[in-house]
Amino acid sequence: MSSHPVHTSGPPPDYRFYQELRGPKDGVCHLAFSHDGHFLAAITGQGGKVFIWDVTSFLPIPVPDDDLHCTVCTWIYLTKVHLYTLVLGSDDGRIVTWNFNARAGKFYDSHKLPMGSVGGSEAAIISLGVYSDVVNPSRNRARVAFSHGNPTEPQVSVYALSPEDGFVKIFSVKLPAKTGGHLALLDGKTGALIKENKEAPLVMASVAVNESSDAFVSMNGQDFELYRRDSLCHTSLLCTLPCDPPLVRYPKQVAFVEGSKLVVGGTDRGKANVYDTASKQLVGTLDYPLGGLVQPVATCSTEELSYIAIAGSTLQQPSRVLIWVKRHSPITRPLTSTQGGIDPLQTGSIHVSSARSTFSDVEHVLRNIFLLVFYATAIFITVTIAWLFTVRTCNEIKVLQPFRSVGDEQKFILDPHQFPGQSVNSARPHGSSVGMTPLSHTPYSSASPPSTLPFNSQFASSPTTSQPPQATTVSDDLQD
Repeated sequence: MSSHPVHTSGPPPDYRFYQELRGPKDGVCHLAFSHDGHFLAAITGQGGKVFIWDVTSFLPIPVPDDDLHCTVCTWIYLTKVHLYTLVLGSDDGRIVTWNFNARAGKFYDSHKLPMGSVGGSEAAIISLGVYSDVVNPSRNRARVAFSHGNPTEPQVSVYALSPEDGFVKIFSVKLPAKTGGHLALLDGKTGALIKENKEAPLVMASVAVNESSDAFVSMNGQDFELYRRDSLCHTSLLCTLPCDPPLVRYPKQVAFVEGSKLVVGGTDRGKANVYDTASKQLVGTLDYPLGGLVQPVATCSTEELSYIAIAGSTLQQPSRVLIWVKRHSPITRPLTSTQGGIDPLQTGSIHVSSARSTFSDVEHVLRNIFLLVFYATAIFITVTIAWLFTVRTCNEIKVLQPFRSVGDEQKFILDPHQFPGQSVNSARPHGSSVGMTPLSHTPYSSASPPSTLPFNSQFASSPTTSQPPQATTVSDDLQD
């Protein structure tokens, strides 16, 4: 018989509320973080719709428009190609993968295991896991394990996954129907039964294994039980982490965080409980503002941050996803809250930096450099053309400056400094205009122009001149 937990209100020590994410129109039944906490995926209970958010910007990410009714999901990160992959299981036995396209900023379909391809079963995928969530594809393939929800023929399948080849079957085995209380150890290459433990927990509605694989916690329908794995298939109960008496018998998810330091489990009383595995006591609660069933929990721990996410699971009611975060070490990039909730900068100065190196970051830098060079080149060409046009215009103005239009004729303006002691007006008859010839006693006509002219010859036959200009004889006084 379980004891009631110590009544504790508020998040565990050093955890601060980070962000509230909205979007699901129905209760959420499953949550999953990517390995570095960059993405968070949620699956609704009715319809199996998938929602993905960028945790660093709080923005939703577009997903493929599939007809999938998803039940569970998990993440894989391929280091060599810097690729985030979301593996999804559906209620009709299909397994699909969505890859993140950094250039387009959305997920797209990649590989599929069609309905009935795994042993002919079309039962729902009820559990899904990976051997490692970070894989170097040049050395190893990802390993994906899943089981069907057929109670009469329980089946476990393991597939290898790579970007080039997709799913490659390793094994698929059917286990004898069991009513509970059994643990089976299978060969990882063939699926052969190695050992079976018939003294295992009778009910394990949900199970989480710690990072070192030497302990696991399960939900027995009422409380959470923490086990130590002593040998290949032998376990021993360490303690029972008590909960309030359940109102409904739905399985609640459970997860480790910060290695094996804390255990987080959902409840049906509008909160999630956080336990310390050393003291085996309740150390905090994460409250859900709308109350009701809080079935899914998800965690993620890096060298710098630890995340805890919960969501409401009440059917036919819009759900919210809440995230808390704890800082382990000084980080470089501040988190900013833009969609409500408490600003982490005001509650503990929480910061985040992305430890990942993705193609999107490189492409962003290269795109900015290209645009900078493009704009600089365009400005240089524009300024050069404008400068050349200005210089040419100024030269033409200098050439045309000694002339002015009078009536229909262009007249040459005599420079008074060419005739010291004389004025221009005294050198010509009253009412006459100065001609376009140089100083000479002999007038000329358009048929026999002088050999030397004081201006460019292109003006001698200006199209604006209706008649050849008349020569003007300069007074003999100018010869002296």
